[in-house]
Amino acid sequence: MLDAQSLNVALLQVNEYPPGVGLSPHIDTHSAFEDLIFSLSLAGPCIMEFRRYEDGDWRPRVASSTDTTVECPEDGSKCIKRALYLPPRSLLLLSGEARYAWHHYIPHHKV
Repeated sequence: MLDAQSLNVALLQVNEYPPGVGLSPHIDTHSAFEDLIFSLSLAGPCIMEFRRYEDGDWRPRVASSTDTTVECPEDGSKCIKRALYLPPRSLLLLSGEARYAWHHYIPHHKV
């Protein structure tokens, strides 16, 4: 019996978002996707933000000068926040700590 893994087939999910609509903070489901997640932006630019909660369950991390520790609005907990500019036609790869320990999201915009 052949399955997707033995055929080395990649799963593809395509999403289209209207202008201004963002993504809520999340970590993609571990069981639905494998260790690498690729995100290809075909439309306009955006800023994707990342949050890592200080009490997260991942390997110890090395502090970076780009880290900002903030209080997260949903529950008041402390988290480390980073922003990443994604130009049109950019490809983002999430793996390792970025894949499993950091929530990623695109803030909603009215304008």
